[in-house]
Amino acid sequence: MTEESDTLALSDAVHFKVVYDGPALEDHTMDAHDLGAALMAISDLCASARTAATGTDEGQVQIRVKATNSSSFEIDLCLLYAQAMRIGEDVLTAVGLAELIGLIGGAGVLKYLRWKAGREIVSQQQDGNQIRVQVKGDRNNVTFVDKRVIAVSQDAGARSNLAKVLRPLETEGVEFFKVDPDTEDGLTIARGEVLDGYYELVASELSEVPVAEPQEIEAVLALRTISFAENLQWQFFYGDARINARIDDEPFLQRAVKGDMRFGAHDHLRVRLAISQTWKKDGSLRTEYRVTKVLEHIPAPKQMRLESPDDSGGSSEDPAE
Repeated sequence: MTEESDTLALSDAVHFKVVYDGPALEDHTMDAHDLGAALMAISDLCASARTAATGTDEGQVQIRVKATNSSSFEIDLCLLYAQAMRIGEDVLTAVGLAELIGLIGGAGVLKYLRWKAGREIVSQQQDGNQIRVQVKGDRNNVTFVDKRVIAVSQDAGARSNLAKVLRPLETEGVEFFKVDPDTEDGLTIARGEVLDGYYELVASELSEVPVAEPQEIEAVLALRTISFAENLQWQFFYGDARINARIDDEPFLQRAVKGDMRFGAHDHLRVRLAISQTWKKDGSLRTEYRVTKVLEHIPAPKQMRLESPDDSGGSSEDPAE
C-alpha cells in the first residue's frame, strides 16, 4: 500500500510531471494565483474526462502535488483514482485516464487537439472504437482517434478545464507547457499554439451531455398558461419557480380538447413530472420538464376562466371548447 492510500481507498495511481517554461519563470517562481488555478484545473480536467469517458461520476479522482523542481517551474503530480470504472470490456484505470487526457504517453486529447489545430471538423465516422475525423484543409486533414478521446474533447466541462490549465501561457514570458517531459513520448505545447486557438472551446463541436438520468417525481403544479397547439408547452408554477412543461399524457389532452374539463386561474394539476438536465454546448445547464401523466385536476375554490394564448381576438371562451 502506498502512503497515499492511508487516507484514500485506491484502486491505482499514476505519477506524471507538468512544466511551465519560459523567460518569465527563470527565477523558478510563479504567481500563486496562476499556479493554484492551473493545478485545480488539472484536477477538474481529470474528473471531467472520467465522466465524459464513462458516463458516470462514480469513482473519486484526486490530484496531489508531490514536489517542485528547480528547472523552470516543474511540478510532480500524482493522479489517484479511487475506483476503476468498467467501460464495456475495458477498464479505465488511473494510467488509462492519464493517457486519455495526454498527461502521459504523448497522445490522448492533448495530441488530438494539437493535430486539429483549431480547424473546423468536416465529418466524424465511427468504426468500432475508433472515430475517423476529417477537418478542413488539404494536408494532414484526416486522423483516427479513440472514441473516448472524442467524447472528452467534445465535453464542455473538460474543454473549459483544459483552457484553465493552459491559461498561464497567455502570460508574456511563459512560452511552453510540457507534460511527461522526461520521456520520449513527452508533449510540449507552445504559447503560440494557445494564442492561435489550437485548444479553444468551439461550441459547434461540443456535445450536449446529460447531467444524470432523468428523474420522475409526483408534483402539484399551478396553472399559468395552457396551449393546445402542437409542440407548445404549458406554463406552470412549480413552487415559486416558473416552468414550461410538455404534456405527454395523450388521454388527458384529448379530454381537454373535447371540453370534458375546464381550466381556470389558480387551478392545479397533480402530475407525474419528468425532470432532465443537460450541459449545453456553451457550458450552461438546461433543465427540461415533461408531464408524463396527469393524476388529478384540482379546480380552484372560486374558478375564474384562464385564457389560452391560442385564442384569437381576446376571446374569453373556454379553450377546451
